Amino acid sequence: RRSKMPTSSLVPNFTDQPCDISLVVSANESHQADFDNLESALTAAGCNGAEWRESGKSCQVLLRGGEYRVQSCLDLDQNVRLVGSPTDSSPVVIISTSENPVFRCAWEGTVLRGIHLSHQGGQKGSKFCACVSIEGGNVQIHDCVMTAVNGPAILISGKSAPALTNCEILNCRGCGTGI
Repeated sequence: RRSKMPTSSLVPNFTDQPCDISLVVSANESHQADFDNLESALTAAGCNGAEWRESGKSCQVLLRGGEYRVQSCLDLDQNVRLVGSPTDSSPVVIISTSENPVFRCAWEGTVLRGIHLSHQGGQKGSKFCACVSIEGGNVQIHDCVMTAVNGPAILISGKSAPALTNCEILNCRGCGTGI
């Protein structure tokens, strides 16, 4: 945890739903932020697991412009929103070189907005090398750019009803979306 000052006022709410937990993450030390990496922020917020889903709470994480590297697949649980800062001059870029998707989503209320996702790892043609694996729920992905050098940008399975708006899917091996 980096900041001693509250940053919740920096996090705009991009939905009409109230937000119980607001966090700011920045890979750039010159930005005021609660955390310097996404994994730590999600862990500290405790926004995963059955207890979280039963609580009915929501969590929104504002990602400041910069490059973030993730080492393993991040499970985004119910009512978790990741939002790239609309006011920063540099984009939010999340890069993974692992064998797994960058994000796995299987619950209601998960939102990704204004983020560039780049999956650069895995074996050629592997379905597990997707930027986002949607395994259920009504995941919403808005204003995102996705690239995956060895798989699809998005992999959809299970009882899913995702919504994508204003997204770009670029330079993916095979297809941009796997169902």
